[in-house]
Order: sequence, then C-alpha cells, then structure tokens
Amino acid sequence: MNTPIVIDACTLINLLRIDEDDNFLYKHLTSLDIHISETAYNEFKANLFKNAIDETDKERLRIIISLPGFDHHKDDDIKRNLGKNWVEKIVSYVGHTKKANGELFSSLLALSLSRENDVKICFYTDDFPAKNEFRDFFYIQQIGSIEDSVDLLLMLYWMEEDFPMQKLKKNLYDLKSEYNKVVVNFVNKIIALKSKYEQKQLIWKKLDCIVNAFYSNKMNEFSKYVDDIRKVKDKNIKECLSAFPYLPKQPRIAEKVDYVLKELEEIDIFKL
Repeated sequence: MNTPIVIDACTLINLLRIDEDDNFLYKHLTSLDIHISETAYNEFKANLFKNAIDETDKERLRIIISLPGFDHHKDDDIKRNLGKNWVEKIVSYVGHTKKANGELFSSLLALSLSRENDVKICFYTDDFPAKNEFRDFFYIQQIGSIEDSVDLLLMLYWMEEDFPMQKLKKNLYDLKSEYNKVVVNFVNKIIALKSKYEQKQLIWKKLDCIVNAFYSNKMNEFSKYVDDIRKVKDKNIKECLSAFPYLPKQPRIAEKVDYVLKELEEIDIFKL
C-alpha cells in the first residue's frame, strides 16, 4: 500500500500487544506506509509496557521496538511545513484546550501529508474523544478519514493474501480482551482506593458510582463517572488515572468489535 497513513500511539500499542510470537501483525503493519508524529511516538514508547502485561510479552515487545519499521516525524518539522499561523488556526478551530498531544500532532501530520502527496490520508486512533474533536477539521480540510484499530484490522484482512478470516476474528477477540482487561484492572484499582475514603463520603461515592456502573454494564455512565473523577484534586486518584492513559476509549472499542463480529456472521469481506 503506497498511500501514507498516520497512526496514533494507542492504536499501535494495542495492535502490537495482541500480536503473537511470529509477529504476524507487526510484519503486515510495517508493509504499510505508516507515519507517526514525534509526540505520538514518545507516547507509544512511554505506555507500551503499562497495564497488566506479562514478562513473556514484555520481552517480545522489547524485540519489536528495537526493529525498524515506523517512520516518525519531528514535531518541529510538522509545524514548519504547515507554518505557525496554520497550527494556531487549527488549535483554535477544533477548540483544543489540552497540551499539544499525540492526537493533535497526528492530525497536523495528516494534513501535511495530504497536501504533499495530493491524496486523502487515513488517521488511525482508538481515542474516540479525539475522533470527535478532529472530525469536522478533517472534513472541511478534506484530509481524509479518522478510523481505529478495528478498521485497520479489517483493511489488513482484505489487503493481505495470507490473512485468513480465522486470524481476523481472533485478532478482534484479542483486541476486545485487551481493552476489557485494562478496564477490569482499572476497576480493581478503584475498589482498592475506596477503602481510603470512607471518611470522605463525596469522593467515596464517586468511586462507588464507577464500580457500580461497570458491574451493571452501563458503560456510558461508567465513562461519565470516570470523567467526573478526573476533576478531583487528589494525589492517589491522579496516580491511579495516570496509569490508564487511554481509558475513555475502551468501552467503545469493545462495542465496535461485538458489532463487527456479528456482521461477519452475516456476510464475508470480499478480497481478491
């Protein structure tokens, strides 16, 4: 595939974490023309080994990140290509109030690549809030599309001759399990934290709402309560949240995997 694509840290992390000993996904990902911003690449390296990963997988991933395959662009070069005024315009247009993160620089990189190559660019991120934040910007600039790791797996399936349906379904199940594992670990941390706040009922109640929403399978409420607890200025809670940097997107990805697996029971994906 010669068309450039931009990939975010969270998507790359989770696809490599569900890969197997033969590095099947890594080999197919590196056959693509993948581009990563410097900030996204730094986030990738900082978070690859977080969230319940065993020693065998750690060793496999250490080997993978030592291998060539992912071209990353200096943030200063991205800004220079677009010009300072355009970076400021984009930040203002999307209402980006956070620090300059991987999703912002990935979107800037996608804009730059689309103009340099006269093609539409696909940006892959599993961060659903970021997808919503930059959707209008991608549309009005006609950059291309914003998709996620489920979409990337589906594309790899029809592009690659040696990618069987059984492998696709397993990857999708593993992706869902990866996200669910992280959520379960997070909820267990919240349960452990609750005992520290029995004398602070307001915080205790907020933590209890997260736990109850999760076990009641009310994932929209779960996401709302997680966002609510982020506003609490407490060292223990901040440390807990910092260990799960990509938490907001996880229920949405699991739901999408369920939808795709259901549809695959109804119709095959055409491939040559």
